[in-house]
Amino acid sequence: MHQDEALLSIHGVNKRFGGVQAVKDLDLEITRGKITGLIGPNGAGKTTLFNLINGITSPDSGRIEVLGDRIDSLRPHQIAQRGIARTFQTMNAFPRLNVFENVRSGIITKSLKDEVKEVANILDMLGLSKLQNKDIGEIPPVARRLVEVGRALISNPILVLFDEIMAGFNEQEVSNLIKIIRAANKNGITFCIIGHTMRAIMDVSEIVIVMRNGSRFAIGPPDEIQRNKEVQRIYLGE
Repeated sequence: MHQDEALLSIHGVNKRFGGVQAVKDLDLEITRGKITGLIGPNGAGKTTLFNLINGITSPDSGRIEVLGDRIDSLRPHQIAQRGIARTFQTMNAFPRLNVFENVRSGIITKSLKDEVKEVANILDMLGLSKLQNKDIGEIPPVARRLVEVGRALISNPILVLFDEIMAGFNEQEVSNLIKIIRAANKNGITFCIIGHTMRAIMDVSEIVIVMRNGSRFAIGPPDEIQRNKEVQRIYLGE
């Protein structure tokens, strides 16, 4: 692996929904092995970008590549098989499955020799072992979020897209999740994380991308982005 190798590349991507240009002439890269934060005001196009990356919707123009191979014409399950995992703003767990079964449902290949052991390890890492036999509806919302984290991590993806995964977390819960993300990152998983809690995003990220009106507005290390007066004005709505 080369240092600063682009794992994900977005080239001139556009997406329009009726009269709304959700993503406009977007160019950006997610660096392999890094934790990238993605911030911006509501309507900036962040979730639409994730939907384009994981195949829920297709770009009107431009291309999306993973390690140099185009994925913008693939279906979501094909992209998942390429090692791209994703969570959603709204919790997406299977209501008729318990915690263990929900995490296990994230296994998309048959390469895991001992699925039960792998799921148990993930649950232990997330602090969910005692809840593994509980139905999803019986556990707190924060635990449900962690179930989605587990489902995203279980197949050891190359890239995880977290969409507002820390929503509803208190300070301690955010801190614990950041530790989990950093540990997974050390094991080779690249992350791109959407978040509105700027403090948490700046803490966990090595690179921060700011979107505005469907385009990339700024990119840089967290301290540089925090000092950017124009980013402060746009992000804080001043």
